[in-house]
Amino acid sequence: MNDLINFKLGCPADAVTIDGLSDTLKTFKKLLVAADATDWRIRDVGIHSVAVAAEPAVADEETDKSLRTVRDVVGAVESRDVERMLDYREEVESIIALSAKYSSPVEFGAGGDHTMMTVEDAKKISEMLKRSGRPSYGRVRGIVYRLMIEPGRRGIGLYDDVTGEKVGVAFAEELDDAVKQLRIGAHVSVKGFKRTHEGKIIGKVRAEEIRQLPPRRHATVSAADLADIAGFDFTFGLGSVAYVNELREAMRPHIEGAST
Repeated sequence: MNDLINFKLGCPADAVTIDGLSDTLKTFKKLLVAADATDWRIRDVGIHSVAVAAEPAVADEETDKSLRTVRDVVGAVESRDVERMLDYREEVESIIALSAKYSSPVEFGAGGDHTMMTVEDAKKISEMLKRSGRPSYGRVRGIVYRLMIEPGRRGIGLYDDVTGEKVGVAFAEELDDAVKQLRIGAHVSVKGFKRTHEGKIIGKVRAEEIRQLPPRRHATVSAADLADIAGFDFTFGLGSVAYVNELREAMRPHIEGAST
């Protein structure tokens, strides 16, 4: 299996400068941080273009998670999926800026999955992200349907109380204790930064506070509530069997007429 994470600024060989190398490494580092792979070793550095590759110090389960994260960024860029790209906005915008500064394509990927962002691609994706709406601070309430608390992969899935749509919530390690108290089906309130477009939340809510709400109370129905809907004498004194037979006889002419 190819366990490398690769990154390349495709500028001409005679345009490789110390600034180009520095900027490329800074952008590559952001991708590694997002993938929780900052402890990976630098394996190759190219000089005919600015190319760099990293490999894990130890191949384990964390390696697979890191590779999946970079593949997810690749898939988001390839599919032009704004919602997914917003999950990695800082990393994607850093790649866009690198491409624009050096007027060169950027290629990156992991484990055999790669994408190339051309200068024109970078411009289009930048416009898509700009149109996605600015972040605002607010609150979302909903029912928990998914929980994940792992190093580098923390998230909650909610069914939004207002729209019924699925909403992803990202949170920092500082909120682990609060999230550990939750269970699937819990009703929660999340405060943090979110992006909306046409009334719909796009991307993940970046939580600063997560609080479990009391269970919802459902009003019980009493005999008094039913008094004006159906009285207890609605069978007019007939037993249940006799009442149903009367209804059948009353409906028979209508049923026979409809069948002829």
